[in-house]
Amino acid sequence: MQVAFPNAPLQTIRAYYDGFKARAEQVDSQKPTFPKTPVEAAAFIARHFLTEDSSALQFSEPRTVVPSHGNEERIARNFYERFLKTYETPAAVILG
Repeated sequence: MQVAFPNAPLQTIRAYYDGFKARAEQVDSQKPTFPKTPVEAAAFIARHFLTEDSSALQFSEPRTVVPSHGNEERIARNFYERFLKTYETPAAVILG
């Protein structure tokens, strides 16, 4: 991983490995139905391990987050969909 992401601190890379291990153990304990096709596998990995969020920025070079154009509402919506939606919590959970 250090070769692929030379700018990422070793401590961050190790923390990701530890997080992946803990998540794998948690998913395995739930006795999931494992995917049988590449499409199912991609969805399974995205759901359980590689949810796209702002932490992905730790390993990438700086670049624009969304297409550059003058529509601020669209830019905000794209940014929210790509990086913040993952953190949504259903109102029922918040309200108890």
